[in-house]
Amino acid sequence: MSGKKATSKKEKTVDSSANIHETVELPAQEVKKALAQLQAAAAAEKDKSEDKSGESFESKIERAMQKIVSDTLGDEPIDHISLAEKMPRAKTAGTVKVARAKGIRLDETYVNHEQQEETSGKSEKRAQEQEPEKAPESSRQEPEQPVKEEAQKRQEKEKVPEEPRRRTADDNGRGQNGKKPKQRKRRSEYLNIEVPPERKSRKGLAAAAIVIGVLLAGTVGVYAGVGNYYQDKFLPGTNINHIDCSGMTAKEAEEKIRRRVEDYSLTVYAREAEPQVITAESIEYKYQPYDGVEKVMAQQKPMNWVNSFFSERSYTVGESISYNREKVREQMNQLDFMQPDRQTAPVDAHLEYQENQFVIVPETVGTAVDAEKTLEILCRCVEESLSSVDLEKEDVYQTAAVLKDNEQLVQELEHLNSYAKASITYTFGDQTEVLNGDVIRNWITAGEGAGTEIDESVLEGNVYAYVADLAARHDTLGASRPFTTTSGRTINVAGGNYGWQIDQYAEAVQLLEEIKSGQVVSREPNYVSTALQAGPDDIGKTYIEVDLTSQHMYYYREGMLIFESEIVSGKPTPDKATPTGVCHLYYKKLDEVLRGEKQENGEYEYETPVQYWMPFNGGVGFHDANWQASFGGDVYTYNGSHGCINLPVSKAAELYEIIDTQTPIVVFN
Repeated sequence: MSGKKATSKKEKTVDSSANIHETVELPAQEVKKALAQLQAAAAAEKDKSEDKSGESFESKIERAMQKIVSDTLGDEPIDHISLAEKMPRAKTAGTVKVARAKGIRLDETYVNHEQQEETSGKSEKRAQEQEPEKAPESSRQEPEQPVKEEAQKRQEKEKVPEEPRRRTADDNGRGQNGKKPKQRKRRSEYLNIEVPPERKSRKGLAAAAIVIGVLLAGTVGVYAGVGNYYQDKFLPGTNINHIDCSGMTAKEAEEKIRRRVEDYSLTVYAREAEPQVITAESIEYKYQPYDGVEKVMAQQKPMNWVNSFFSERSYTVGESISYNREKVREQMNQLDFMQPDRQTAPVDAHLEYQENQFVIVPETVGTAVDAEKTLEILCRCVEESLSSVDLEKEDVYQTAAVLKDNEQLVQELEHLNSYAKASITYTFGDQTEVLNGDVIRNWITAGEGAGTEIDESVLEGNVYAYVADLAARHDTLGASRPFTTTSGRTINVAGGNYGWQIDQYAEAVQLLEEIKSGQVVSREPNYVSTALQAGPDDIGKTYIEVDLTSQHMYYYREGMLIFESEIVSGKPTPDKATPTGVCHLYYKKLDEVLRGEKQENGEYEYETPVQYWMPFNGGVGFHDANWQASFGGDVYTYNGSHGCINLPVSKAAELYEIIDTQTPIVVFN
């Protein structure tokens, strides 16, 4: 029995009055990593207290732990590392806290664990060798009363001996009275894990296992606790009817939905109109309780709360609202865009003639809406509690039946333009008349919509009418003309077979073909009769003048008199008088027999041979009359011809030589 008392190792305490400015939690995974490194360090240093560099084992452990925390927290300085600081055994949270304090340096690490102190001689010697100096009283903070009393009792029972007792094999660990001293459990606020150089590595491994088990148990407890919290609350990221219900109970969520319903209004956007609002009150819009929110709550899985922080879930439940459909109709009919003067019907795309061609005029959308469709859209918005609706995006507006890209309309455009591009320029002497699309477009029945075929019969009728009008304005055959006689009188002469006359049928056929093929030409019309000169005065300066009153004739060529002679015209009776008018010579022939009408007995009324025959108006012509004793004067009144112009033989011969078939012959009284 030795007289020396066993010394207990002094615990270093933490001054709780220190200025701890930040506490950071490390995950249990990092604790595992730290303990593994501590264990490795202990195994490597179990037989040495210092290495060649002179650094103590405790210093290395502290530096290693600080590096692990620094790697996790960044480059900020760390003054103290504490594992599960002030954490009772039964309430371990499964995390590690790192406290940073100014002016405090602690060389030991702590865990929430009760540790029995060895009372062997080796332990007592180590306690004497490693007993730290007491911290200054001013730097300590008085522990709580129970802790103080416990500390005082330990100080009375644990006196530090002068020398440590050496244990022998006979002692078997017994004291002076032969009994084995009791081992005391020390309970402190900061229970430590020592990792001295001489401790066996298995003890460090056991301590690490204890810490990991405590941390894992705490983690499971926390996870289950959070899951239990969300048993009657919506998980984070839960949206119901566009409302964030995270953390709310079903009742709270329903109340929030109710408040939104009571504040409901529908803003209506329409084409060419200012936005207008339909209020909840105006349509008797009311909230009705519903179990949809409860059903969403029942569907969620509270123990999946971790995943809820990384995803969102959206639910749509019926809000159980009621409203008056007829009130919605009333409100709709009061909207500005629904008023009759604001409703414009759409117009189909159609063809119009612009700048010498047909073009497609696009459809117009208009502002007229389908009232029933609009009502259905508004009611749907109310039922879904939508705050606004843009009718431009809904199928409520009346639409045009034919759009600008309609295939039939495009084909019709090409067809019409093939007609409208035709251009025919008529020449009348020095005058011209143009027929082009500006006129032709009015002859084509194109309709206002797509697929309208050109009515060919209408086109043909318009072409024939145009040609007839052309003839009426330009034909001179048989027309009355002003004429100035040799005696100086100005008279109007009508009738005869001389002048311009369009062949209307031939011209209409040619013109129709040119229009259909879209030709551009310049030409004269088709004529059945022509004149020497175009225009209303188609007689010109070359003509033969026969004055029945003076019984004299004149022949002018380019205004110069080249022939004249006395004549005997037809006897002034209805059946023999010489017809008046402007005519032209049909032909001229020598030695012809002139015959009258054929009688019933087969004989002609007369048969008279002549040397020079020059007909110009049916059976009337110029010829020699050797049976006339004299010419001119009033001979025609008593010895007139059957209508022909009788000439002396010599004058007839002279005229025969100079007369031309196209020379106009003007016969007048």
